Amino acid sequence: MEIDAGGWALHVLDSAKRELYAAHRIGPQAAQVAAAEYAIFRVLGPASALNAGRLAAELDWQAYW
Repeated sequence: MEIDAGGWALHVLDSAKRELYAAHRIGPQAAQVAAAEYAIFRVLGPASALNAGRLAAELDWQAYW
């Protein structure tokens, strides 16, 4: 995640550093939840009961300033 003029930008990259998903959110927590939602949907599918907010709170995030 990184901060920019519009708020926080998140980038989900694969192991080859190719961007899979990008989004902009107002605050860092909203950006983290958006990334968690993407990961849940991509790995477990749309019917998953996993809570994106809870997952986001448990992950170790790398912020770039």
